[in-house]
Amino acid sequence: MKDINYLKKELIKEVNNYMRITRRDVEGDYSEMVGGMAYRNGLSNATWDTRFNSIGIYLEKNCEKFNLLYIKMDRGIWRAPLILDRDNGVLYIFSSTENLRMVTKKIKNGNRTHYIYLLTLYCEDGEVEQLELMEDEMREMRAKKIMGDNISLVKKVAVIHYSYLNGIPIDGTISFLDNTGNERLAIKIDDYLNEKQGNMPEMLDIPSNLEVKSAPLVKWNPKKTEGKQKKGNV
Repeated sequence: MKDINYLKKELIKEVNNYMRITRRDVEGDYSEMVGGMAYRNGLSNATWDTRFNSIGIYLEKNCEKFNLLYIKMDRGIWRAPLILDRDNGVLYIFSSTENLRMVTKKIKNGNRTHYIYLLTLYCEDGEVEQLELMEDEMREMRAKKIMGDNISLVKKVAVIHYSYLNGIPIDGTISFLDNTGNERLAIKIDDYLNEKQGNMPEMLDIPSNLEVKSAPLVKWNPKKTEGKQKKGNV
């Protein structure tokens, strides 16, 4: 396996637990919230909200310990957490595998407005033609709207993603992107977590399942109507 000892294994382990939250874990609370199980139109969104909210709760407790910056990315009709490791410049993004593949395909076809492309601004170079100065400046301006001046600290972008087959998480992966938004390196999360690694951070005292159970559902932006909410994966 390629040398990735700069990653903090305990951080990956805990975040991975939350990305494995399924609809089955959420549907009880969701049913109570909406008053029954006859309609499930918002269950997919509620599941992603629970994953993201659980990650947020974990970060609020452990940012200082692991020297992390927790960024609540607001893209208008939805929100998502970002994690910046200040020690090594790794920015963590969370997605479904299907959505990541769709986004990278669009980027290859010239659609350069997605936040994943914007946030890879300072990553390792990809094999593409040099962009015009004006386009680079526009990209930086848009990236700063998401992360402010912290975008200059990002040296690597790691997307933690799963396929969700019938709601069950499979094939968890960490994909590292270059500055074109394309995958440069991919490792299976189970392989990474099972590999012996030195200099690991101290283990956390709080079991993951306790935080998952205590995580309330995150609400959508109140200024946006339900009709504008995007269904499906992030």
